[in-house]
Amino acid sequence: MFKLYGKKSRCLWCGKSDKENYKEIIINIKFAKPPQEKAIVCSDECERKVSDTCKFIEKGIFFFVIGLIIGTLMSLATIFNPIIGKNLMPITIIGVFILGITLIITPFVTPQTVQLLGLRKGMLSGRICGIILIIMGIVLLIKTI
Repeated sequence: MFKLYGKKSRCLWCGKSDKENYKEIIINIKFAKPPQEKAIVCSDECERKVSDTCKFIEKGIFFFVIGLIIGTLMSLATIFNPIIGKNLMPITIIGVFILGITLIITPFVTPQTVQLLGLRKGMLSGRICGIILIIMGIVLLIKTI
């Protein structure tokens, strides 16, 4: 069973700890290990939102992985400045923007983050990290101009 951290059982979506109205559900995500996981939710609305989020994850995982790979490789371009002899900072800035946009569009976080914050707040924290990366890219852009 996928449980959120804490002494009391909490809803996977909203994080509320209300023992009376819990409902156990089975989460199905194709690329997860294990592909099926039990969790608890506090309402039908939370169950629907968890189901919709699982479908969103299945659709967006490919773009998330590709965005992370491309963004990370481009962000590391400045390592090759001494070898190539050219300023590769613009490529690094583009990489940081790609990472930020990837996290805003597909704000997938680790299972540990979900266990700590809940699914809704975990995805919100992913989007906040994406916004921070975009701000960091803007700062780098201003510094290099």
